[in-house]
Amino acid sequence: MKSLVNNLLRNPYYIFLFLLLAFGILIRCYNLDYKVIAGDESHTIIYTSGMSRTALEQDLSDRVTTMEHLRSYLFYSPHTSYVDTLKSLAQDEPQHTPLHYLLARVWIKTFGSTITIARGLSVFIGLFTFPLVYWLCMELFESRKTAWLAVALVAVSPLLLIFSQETRMYSLWAVAFLLSSALLLRALKSNRLAWWTAYAVSLSIGLYTFMVFSFIITAHFAYMIYRIIEGKNTIKFGSGNAVMRYAISTAIGIISLTPWLFTLYQNYDKATTNLGWLDHKESIGFIVKSWALNFTSTFADFGFVPNLKPPPVSMYPESLHYLPSWFQFLLGSYPGLASVLYVTKILISALILYSLYYLYVRRGMYEYSIFLIFLILVPFAILAIPDLLGNGVGSTIYSVRYSIPVLIGVLIAVAYTLKSHMDKRKSIIACMFRFVTAIILLLGITTSIIAVNSEGWWYRHYLYNFREVAAIINQEDNALVITPLGGQVLTFPHYLNPGVRMYAVTDAASLNISEDEKNIYLYEPYHRMNLQHKLRTDGMRIEVVDEDLGLWRIYR
Repeated sequence: MKSLVNNLLRNPYYIFLFLLLAFGILIRCYNLDYKVIAGDESHTIIYTSGMSRTALEQDLSDRVTTMEHLRSYLFYSPHTSYVDTLKSLAQDEPQHTPLHYLLARVWIKTFGSTITIARGLSVFIGLFTFPLVYWLCMELFESRKTAWLAVALVAVSPLLLIFSQETRMYSLWAVAFLLSSALLLRALKSNRLAWWTAYAVSLSIGLYTFMVFSFIITAHFAYMIYRIIEGKNTIKFGSGNAVMRYAISTAIGIISLTPWLFTLYQNYDKATTNLGWLDHKESIGFIVKSWALNFTSTFADFGFVPNLKPPPVSMYPESLHYLPSWFQFLLGSYPGLASVLYVTKILISALILYSLYYLYVRRGMYEYSIFLIFLILVPFAILAIPDLLGNGVGSTIYSVRYSIPVLIGVLIAVAYTLKSHMDKRKSIIACMFRFVTAIILLLGITTSIIAVNSEGWWYRHYLYNFREVAAIINQEDNALVITPLGGQVLTFPHYLNPGVRMYAVTDAASLNISEDEKNIYLYEPYHRMNLQHKLRTDGMRIEVVDEDLGLWRIYR
């Protein structure tokens, strides 16, 4: 072992990739509290604390609430238990399985209730992706150089960096995907009962992390069918047969989810309502462009996307103020830079397509390498086919998080392609692909630095500017903020002073403000309720503070 490490350290290739790994680890631990907590992260806060969203809405609806009271919903509450976390999740989000939320409760109870610590759990779990990527590559290609390059690409991936810093289950899901896939190959090679048992446990972990893990189980099943058709494995009844052991392990993993499937059955209507946002139709052009953006953003993500719909419809705010000031300056000073960046994404798309083709035509080089094709194409097809048929947006930029295993698979495929070409005897081809590899890694490093220093990102730009909103409101003593009841209300206590109060509105007609209130603000960033009309009807005078921020000042 010592001689192996010494040999690795003498090789500049390994030293360079090891430094990139160190960069990936350090940057994941940097600026954890910088991005405004919002959206799905707010839901994690509710369920980790053992509260339910239904109880929250009933408690806060159409009344004045203090920041101190809101803080009672943040993370760990000694007055609730792990059972309360399970109950609240089952009641409000039965389509989500509970493992991450339970781990988050343990983590926050142990280390404290701050956003940095909460996001630190995702970072900690995400660190296991590096050895697991290495292990999976060794099982696929038996090449240390390919495995190390894949680890480096994962380490500098800006999109994976963004996901690794969220208080969500995505890091644990990536770990479960990599672990189960590596264990399946190891079990097939050794056919030892211990490995099959570990594989069954990994399936259970994956399913209790994210129900979408079922797509990975489907990919494993498709690969086993392929092996049977190709004659690599045969079906024989007996405890020692690899196919039978696979079937039993898979059955155990799936059956272990039965308690939560019963919960899902009991709350099926709630689950379908929660997933209703997926049920709308987009054009084929929009869907295909989304695929390109999702895949290329894994290698180089500049924090913004073009308008994928024809004018005047716009998906994202024209302002890119959530990006670092120096990057905003470059974009503003050099108008052609955005076009260059889009061309870069087109070239990366071409590299990805070529890598998938190259992996397919070279499938005979390694017995198990075709498994990677199944890991990429099967989950992607499950997401993409309904979208193409007009029944969803699961594969688009709206749902990029569902494609995390697919994106990791693509990173591994590109690593294999780059390393294979760098080893070619024709020096011109080898030099060209070394140059391409260096550019890809440099783009990953650069855009990761942009990502970690940004207040928001293209897929989560909502509420990125709330610090500006809070700075304005906090200037007033005893201010009252009127806002529609939504996920943004749990952002308030992180940034607003303790003396600020909130009036969460569910019904504009019931809005009634005491005559004693003086410092009144309206915060309505999404304009989902016509609160301004109600306030004017009540004789209030409204002045714009900053319309881009969704903030108005209210006077009597």
